[in-house]
Amino acid sequence: MTFPITGVPILIMGVCFFFFSPRLLYAAMIISIPFSATAVANVGSGDGEKGVAAWLFLGALWVFRETISGLSPWRTPGWFSTRHARYGLLAFLGAVVASLSVPLFLNGTAWVPEQFLLSNETIPLRFGMYNVTQTAYLAFGVLLAIFAAAENCQSSRLFYTLKLYVGSCAFAAAWGLFELWCDLTGHAYPAYIFNNNAGESALGYMEVLNLAEGTLTRISSVALEPSVLAQELLLAFVILLICLGLRRPLLGKKWDYAVLVLIATTLLASTSSTAYSGILAAMVVAAVALSRAGRPWRPYVLIAGAAVGAGALVTATVPLVGQIVDMMLLNKFEAGSGLERLSSIGLAAQDFMRYPFLGTGWHNVNCTDLVFLILGNTGLVGLIAFGSFLLPVLRGLWVTAGEEKLAGVVLLSAVALMVLLAEAAGLTYAAGYVWLVFGLGAGAVIAARGELALEIRRRVWASPQPMAPTKPVEGTC
Repeated sequence: MTFPITGVPILIMGVCFFFFSPRLLYAAMIISIPFSATAVANVGSGDGEKGVAAWLFLGALWVFRETISGLSPWRTPGWFSTRHARYGLLAFLGAVVASLSVPLFLNGTAWVPEQFLLSNETIPLRFGMYNVTQTAYLAFGVLLAIFAAAENCQSSRLFYTLKLYVGSCAFAAAWGLFELWCDLTGHAYPAYIFNNNAGESALGYMEVLNLAEGTLTRISSVALEPSVLAQELLLAFVILLICLGLRRPLLGKKWDYAVLVLIATTLLASTSSTAYSGILAAMVVAAVALSRAGRPWRPYVLIAGAAVGAGALVTATVPLVGQIVDMMLLNKFEAGSGLERLSSIGLAAQDFMRYPFLGTGWHNVNCTDLVFLILGNTGLVGLIAFGSFLLPVLRGLWVTAGEEKLAGVVLLSAVALMVLLAEAAGLTYAAGYVWLVFGLGAGAVIAARGELALEIRRRVWASPQPMAPTKPVEGTC
């Protein structure tokens, strides 16, 4: 086991907060979520070396601290209020565990297509340690969402969490531009500070684009890879869009604009197709949410159209930009990750057709489409269970957004964008931001209804009350 340069301070900080300041432990956990490439420690050696992510370490400490605290979370009103979302998440987790019986029972007697290989190769379907570790990642994510929902079912707490997350994303965006500056000026990028997770999936900062003018290092900032950075920043991007559209600043009006521009600049510089398509998706989702709340929404659609036109013009006139767009978008489905993504959907569909009830067992199918990922791994049982959580949350957010509740409008856009990104780029279920958003969405439904109840009470008390008729006293006129 080795400790990166930032691992020991995070370790000491987490332990101190665990014993002396649970509130700061929660804040540190939220701030650490965009830092998906930062590890507390690296375990193993060689190709098998894995990193213990900082957000995972701090999140585990927070969940454990909440569990053993004097007032356990299941004794709080928030735990009771979010019980329906919790039941849905636990049902999904139960379907995931049940799906493991398929490879355990078959034990290599059945064959499934190899994932992410553009060939007809097959591999034996059997239960292994990989299934255990992947299920453990998912189980902790579900647990995090459950506790986050109970923690954020009040508006003040919810927007405190959003401030922490957006502020952390602002730093990630700034660090990404610093990474780009290092590449353009020839300075050595200090990856050892935040990109110190030794796992193979955390080496996104080493990815390069081979252009005619030379190589360009892709921006992953403090995240695992450029696409993960894009998804993390896009969630903060759409939150700020909604807050500005509702004229309810999150960090302060000037700071909201500044952070929005900073995040947009990093997204454009990230050379990620997820970032480019995600900006347009965020505009559309924000327009829908604002329209639902009865607020002006057409400017976002016009901005999205203008962005497409400006992007097409820059692509046609600037050769470097044209090469990047051609490589990241146009040629993506002729070779590379785009073709692999399409292939993974087809393979997941084949696996689902073979095992439609429980799938092939989590996580034997790798797929970049949310629906087919769940169908291929957990079958119809898993999809129905996941829908029992997600659909009521979306419906609750849709209803509360129509009632012009701030929490409902903001989280409707964030959860909807998360689902769209998962459908287009895959569900990065081992990353904290996915489960944080799902948990905040469940909590926001309760928070928004609380806002409505308080408003009704205020209106009742503010309205003039009719005086009760007085009964005349005998003997008087």
